Amino acid sequence: MIVDPTIRRATASDDFEVGRLVYGDPSPETVGITGDLRRAKELPLQLFHLGLGRAPADEVYLAVSGERALGALIARGAGVNYPVPLAKIPAVLGIAFRLYSIWELPGLIRRVRLRTQLDFPIPEGSLHVVEVHVDPEHRGCGIGTRLLRHAEQRAVELGCTRLNLTTALANRARLLYEKEGFRRVSVKTVAGYEAVTGTPGRAFYEKRL
Repeated sequence: MIVDPTIRRATASDDFEVGRLVYGDPSPETVGITGDLRRAKELPLQLFHLGLGRAPADEVYLAVSGERALGALIARGAGVNYPVPLAKIPAVLGIAFRLYSIWELPGLIRRVRLRTQLDFPIPEGSLHVVEVHVDPEHRGCGIGTRLLRHAEQRAVELGCTRLNLTTALANRARLLYEKEGFRRVSVKTVAGYEAVTGTPGRAFYEKRL
């Protein structure tokens, strides 16, 4: 069991490991939105390597043991959860056309629109945890806790007054967030979302610092 992994800032050379950890074991919510397990792994990962799902100023951290990365966290101080620069829209469309047939795209667009209705704005003065994931083989070893506590320490260093994140209502990781002092402050649901993803909506959690 990994008891005390090292937390370090990720570099550009770590992109493969970050992508593997964040997108290698997609949630039922992601599978529902993308349509199936294969595309749940491929679509978000390809978008990530295109530079989406993160912003240039994001802080990315890895939990490592020896040479192996066991967990990853992406945090953001401002902006939106998933920024998509206009200049990259043609590349996004290219990825979509490679993974979906023309008659599948309307369904994908509908599901993505449902998901965007559940976004929360990032409050001023906060550090927002965009993603936090642990390798499936090493869950339950305290790695997620270490990553969240590192993010909290970093938020204090940056002068932030709160640390926050969003999660699916059906995500069992919410128990970890609550254990670490996060409080659920808002919930969004939308008709039809649970039938697609298995969760009725998403929740916004916050920890005052």
